[in-house]
Amino acid sequence: MLNDFDYVVAWCVYFVCAVGLYWCLGLVFRYFRPKALEYLARSLIAVALFTPAMTVPEQNLWAPALIVAIYSYVQDDVLLATQAAMYMVSAWCVIALLLMLAHLVGRLRGAKKADGQHENTAHPPQNHTMATASASSNGSSDAASKP
Repeated sequence: MLNDFDYVVAWCVYFVCAVGLYWCLGLVFRYFRPKALEYLARSLIAVALFTPAMTVPEQNLWAPALIVAIYSYVQDDVLLATQAAMYMVSAWCVIALLLMLAHLVGRLRGAKKADGQHENTAHPPQNHTMATASASSNGSSDAASKP
């Protein structure tokens, strides 16, 4: 039987291994050209690795949801497999919502930066004294009177 200390140690070992795997896969996913595809792949891997699900409700034992879903489905415990799958789907929906929010904030920041650059380049400050000086040196009074 698993005591409390073994349970915590097992979760710590799993967490360290999952972070290492996520980091290694992140190096591979970095080369995906559409950034949206990279974020989708990273979010699916994060959900698969880091979402917990309850295995034995009477003892309050948790395990990775992907492992619980597969093992429960093999053991014909469809209810527990469905519950674990719902944990994963819920976690992915939260991550997808956060990714969409981050994308929206990035677009708004990009729009503000573009507007700021557009205003500065569209109407550069004009030096009226230079225009009048060059016009007066040419001897034309019409050019000097126009700003």
